[in-house]
Amino acid sequence: MPPAERKLSVANVIAEAFWLPWSRRGAFLKGLFLPAIAIVAVQVGFSHAGAESMGSAAWMLMAVNALLWILFAVACHRLVLLGLDSGDVPLVPGWGWRETRFLGCILLITAVTWGAAMAAVLTIGVVLANVSMTMFQAGQPYMMGLIGVFFFARMGPVLPAAAIGAPIDFRDMWHRTRGNTWRLMAIVGVFPWIFAYASSFVEGSDPGFIRELAAIVLGTLFLVVEISALSISYRRLNEGTAS
Repeated sequence: MPPAERKLSVANVIAEAFWLPWSRRGAFLKGLFLPAIAIVAVQVGFSHAGAESMGSAAWMLMAVNALLWILFAVACHRLVLLGLDSGDVPLVPGWGWRETRFLGCILLITAVTWGAAMAAVLTIGVVLANVSMTMFQAGQPYMMGLIGVFFFARMGPVLPAAAIGAPIDFRDMWHRTRGNTWRLMAIVGVFPWIFAYASSFVEGSDPGFIRELAAIVLGTLFLVVEISALSISYRRLNEGTAS
């Protein structure tokens, strides 16, 4: 079956993304515990101190958070795709060639997305601005977000490949994701948006420390499901699974 005809089931992917980490919770807990704790600590510190009061330290914390997220994501992708047991999972993840490839893929996807977004702003955006500046200002964030989700849906499935040391081929992945664009956009866009809304609901409009901490922890747990969903999508696209 040609890659363009391999249809994903969004419901099945999401269901497995919830079930798999729970069914293998021992290995997931061991492999993700330390980076998750570090991510929560950084985000709590960043949120509590406030970016304006931290100055240049805020940029450093954001960089540290990004590196921790990569360690977390790579470990999670490997747990999903390689079926690692607790004994195969390092308690303290280290930075290596896999993480470097993963970072390189993220930077490339980001560059392509921003390039496409700027092109859209200079074409569609200029037309909207000439019609109505209010319409342009209101529509620009949605247009940028839609473009970002589109390109991540088409290119993002290379990230699990980078995490497990498999060959990275953006052109091949672009063809494999063809015919599943809207399904993948739901998985990598709508699905995380629902989780973000749930986390913000827990936090509330005027959170105390406990509610803020609960929202960050919940968001980190949701991150496991989101990464698992991307891994499962990659595996099914690679195997040609129709379900």
